[in-house]
Amino acid sequence: MAKRVRTLKTNRADIRRLKTDEPPSNDNDLPERRLRSTNRWKECSKSIRRCNPLCADPLGHHAKDGRPVPSEEVHHIEPLAKRPDLAFDGSNLIALCRKCHEAVERHGMPKK
Repeated sequence: MAKRVRTLKTNRADIRRLKTDEPPSNDNDLPERRLRSTNRWKECSKSIRRCNPLCADPLGHHAKDGRPVPSEEVHHIEPLAKRPDLAFDGSNLIALCRKCHEAVERHGMPKK
């Protein structure tokens, strides 16, 4: 049985197939994994990290140490699964180090 793909209300070809009617068959089929493999995401991620070379430190870990840490990854503030239309929106992206990204993924972004 072929997967039926819902077209998103966007002209972004890279995220056209992010939502399907069937659940992912494995971890490699998650929308986030599919997005990360696109050239558009790789360029977007590089651009965000180039503009924000230091971790945004949303949880205050680095402020305690008093030292800046380079950003290594880009996090979607509004989860990609909920808001695929914001996949490449700079206002929904934040540059983080790996440690902060893992913590934010586990616990969520702090409320401001």
